[in-house]
Order: sequence, then C-alpha cells, then structure tokens
Amino acid sequence: MDIRVYPNPNTGIFYLTGRFPEKESLTVSVINMQGQVVFEKQFYITGY
Repeated sequence: MDIRVYPNPNTGIFYLTGRFPEKESLTVSVINMQGQVVFEKQFYITGY
C-alpha cells in the first residue's frame, strides 16, 4: 500500500492519495500531537 498525505504541515485541510486493494475497507484516523484521535472514518473501496 502506498499512501501520501499533503501538504505537510497543513492547517487542517489535506489530501490523502494512494493505491489501495480493491473491494477492501480502509479506516483513516487523524491523531493529534497529544495522541488523541480527532477524526476517524471508514471507507469502502469498490474499484475505479
């Protein structure tokens, strides 16, 4: 899996790109500097 997050650093708006296995689920978690989960969402990959 190849994942890119940009820009880094950012102001809270960022892009997530990558290659993911088809027909899988992917959970994206954003964790702050204190180790707290500030955002979490599950995505279902269905192909292109």
